Amino acid sequence: SRPIAGVQTTAPDSIDTLAFHLAVIGMAMLFGYSIKQAFIAIENTSDQLKKMAFLSGFPLFPLCMGGGILIQWSSEKWMTRTKLIDASIMERLSGTALDFLVTGAIASVNVSGVASDIVPFLILMLAGVLWHFCCLYFLAPRLLPNHWFERGAAEMGMSMGVIASGLVLLRMVDPESKSPVPADFAYKQLLHSPFMGGGIWTALAVHWGHGSCLPFLPLLWSCGYYCGIFFFDPASSTIQTANVLSVSLPM
Repeated sequence: SRPIAGVQTTAPDSIDTLAFHLAVIGMAMLFGYSIKQAFIAIENTSDQLKKMAFLSGFPLFPLCMGGGILIQWSSEKWMTRTKLIDASIMERLSGTALDFLVTGAIASVNVSGVASDIVPFLILMLAGVLWHFCCLYFLAPRLLPNHWFERGAAEMGMSMGVIASGLVLLRMVDPESKSPVPADFAYKQLLHSPFMGGGIWTALAVHWGHGSCLPFLPLLWSCGYYCGIFFFDPASSTIQTANVLSVSLPM
């Protein structure tokens, strides 16, 4: 039997269910876009902030996701009887948007930019792919507490590309979102995206790369390493508590 794509939650004579869910997504995107424009307005008030350009370089994804979490919290608090937002329809819309996002990202790749250096590029690409497969099959089973393949596939896709590529691999290994990995991966971006991969760290890397700041980088890396070992050691109770919370969180 074919799976059900969703349930109509609104009356057709008022607003179509699909249009309503698209409007909900648009509200979350508008929230993130408004915060981003506020960051840009704050940056334009100072020449020093303009020079650093880390507010304008702040990624839009976690801001929109914050708007989505706010809308989800509001719907769970105030729409307990009506339940206008259907999770199945949201999954179908997110899957459709992800397909178009990946297609557009692949189509916009400038191949001519690497045509002159194709041999070094292929060598680096091959080395990167081999390294990521080694991390997936040798490190992930030993470092990740549960669902190691799903978590490793999502992280491998994001490391080799962007968040969208990680979501594509995750949907391939967990198409029905039966594991807690999609929720964990999404919630992680709230802390990861603002700092890494286009966030504050990426914006400040050029300024911190000067000779006067280089001695502090090993200290920063060491602090991050030991914080990761201390807080996310699979044998500690902290990761066990995080797993319980991740399973209980709704999609």
